[in-house]
Amino acid sequence: MSNQLIFIIIDVIIFLSLTISFLIFYRKSMREFSPDQYVIHFRAGRIIQAGYGLRFIELPVFDEILVIPTDDTRTSLLIRTEIFHERNQYQPVEVQVDFTWNICDPRRAFESVSLEPESPDYVENMMKEVLTSRIKNIIDVTNTSTFPSAVSELKAQIYPNFADMLKKWGLCLKDMEINVLNLDEISAKS
Repeated sequence: MSNQLIFIIIDVIIFLSLTISFLIFYRKSMREFSPDQYVIHFRAGRIIQAGYGLRFIELPVFDEILVIPTDDTRTSLLIRTEIFHERNQYQPVEVQVDFTWNICDPRRAFESVSLEPESPDYVENMMKEVLTSRIKNIIDVTNTSTFPSAVSELKAQIYPNFADMLKKWGLCLKDMEINVLNLDEISAKS
């Protein structure tokens, strides 16, 4: 009778220790995200689920989690280029671009662009390259006499195309400010 009691006590201790271990694992592996966070849950390299405010058990070896920020981001860009002067000279131009954007379609953004800041193809770097190229192209076809009036049209020319491009990447352009820092100097020389 005492051997059976010992086996029962050992079984209860094993059962309790396994139950406690499972509860600790469950508690430590349970991941819960707030409703404003877009989460992509991968298991063994495949997307298991994606959405806002997910709740799931993370398997430590097999799972990866990517949280995509959907809050507004303010980006500043200073573009230095030259504008042709009537006297066959080039005059330096500095254009300051400030724009606010956010990720409005996280799934499309994940598939279209890199969201890792360390990556050379990081979305913000790509946006800066596109804006720099577009603004330099517009400035290249103007000269100092037409430049002051072209500045007011600069945003009207760039904003719609840039916003459409970002939409294709799953991003939304909130606002954009374009300022020529040395406009008075350019106007005085023309």
